[in-house]
Amino acid sequence: MANNCENKVTLRHTDPAMIKRVKRALRQGKLFAEFIPDCTHWGDGQRDVGGEIIDSDANEIEINFLSRWEPPRKVFTKLSEMGFVIDAYYNEGGDAFCGNWTSEGGDSFYSYEGLSVDEVIAKIPAEIDIRFVISDTMAEEIKWNESFTQPQEN
Repeated sequence: MANNCENKVTLRHTDPAMIKRVKRALRQGKLFAEFIPDCTHWGDGQRDVGGEIIDSDANEIEINFLSRWEPPRKVFTKLSEMGFVIDAYYNEGGDAFCGNWTSEGGDSFYSYEGLSVDEVIAKIPAEIDIRFVISDTMAEEIKWNESFTQPQEN
């Protein structure tokens, strides 16, 4: 079974028609295929997605969606080649990694597997940690687990 990777993405384009295409494709659950018809044959396990529109205007749209196992880096690359400027944040909590992919800078990848809460706060950029509440979620899980290991008073 695939782990879901959370993606929070801002797409910008100078042509408002391209942003309208993104909106329509998201509503139809075909974001990848709208722009890259052969993406299902890439063999990387990705499937097409719908998603949630968070905010938009004529030249920009902010969306959230889930992908399988990892962010759709190949899709981001293809969309960038089509004139989109992309700022994407992702988190895959099951395999404990996160990052940021941009058209200008490519991928910044961070693993937090086996790290303590303090180590996550020190290693993961705050803009990623805050977007996905990684360290706060870890701290809550620790408290919850400790509640089961504390001796019960009679």
